[in-house]
Amino acid sequence: MVLVYIAFGSNLGNRIDHVRQMTSELEYIGGATMRCSSLWLSEATEMDSDAGDFVNGVIELKTKLSALALLDRLQQIEVAMGRPADHGFHTARVIDLDIICYGNQVISTPRLTVPHPRAHERAFVLNPLFELAPELKLPGLDQSLSEMIGKAPPMKILQLPPNQAEKNGSLA
Repeated sequence: MVLVYIAFGSNLGNRIDHVRQMTSELEYIGGATMRCSSLWLSEATEMDSDAGDFVNGVIELKTKLSALALLDRLQQIEVAMGRPADHGFHTARVIDLDIICYGNQVISTPRLTVPHPRAHERAFVLNPLFELAPELKLPGLDQSLSEMIGKAPPMKILQLPPNQAEKNGSLA
């Protein structure tokens, strides 16, 4: 079994419902070993100005799947939930799933780079990851998560209270 961290985000439709659906799909991979951070509302960066805010978080789970088999399963979930298989970068999405860490491995293939190459720059990944594993160091990087959070580019981000119902609001 390998301990993995998967970042998620949704900025289309009922984002909270999309996250609930995604977590129920991931339970088949991680089962009772799965934990989820709280949900975070973050601004859509590097996207069109009319892109909605994201609901983000991180899932921790243990899996027997190889890194590429896990990637395949995550992409199947994305497509089943309505994300086009040939989606581009910086586009709105029902759900986005990224492998942040796969054990303590550093992976660099044409299909997969782990740790995620931009995780250390993204407050919407670092904050929920810190909730689950404050002592975690991303493989191949020397900084702690708290140091990375301090150096991440500024952005509007807000931790949602537990059991927060979505309110069609934004960070504005």
